[in-house]
Amino acid sequence: MPKFNVSGDSNRIAGNDYHEYRGPEPCPCCEQRYLTAGRVYCRHCEAQFEQERIRQELAKKQHQKRNSALRIAKVLAGFMILGLVLNWVGPEFLRTAGLVLTTICAFTIMLISKIFK
Repeated sequence: MPKFNVSGDSNRIAGNDYHEYRGPEPCPCCEQRYLTAGRVYCRHCEAQFEQERIRQELAKKQHQKRNSALRIAKVLAGFMILGLVLNWVGPEFLRTAGLVLTTICAFTIMLISKIFK
């Protein structure tokens, strides 16, 4: 019978190969689910990352739309000021055009502000 060394040195016996079995690794993000072969994160965490990415893309698009609406509102405000100036100091036929321009710009700015709150 082979003699075992209790200190842990040279405990292997010929013919008995010790294979270290590595079980499934836990997900590094949530540490609750195990990874399948070839994955970095579990399916649940990957789905959460994908939802967050989609949410960020939608927020970015909404921010771009809001910025473009703000630019349009600034241009319309400039036309509105031009219409007011024409209404105050222009000749009679330009006063009516200035009033119409001011009214149209004011209503359009109000619509833009309601749509893109």
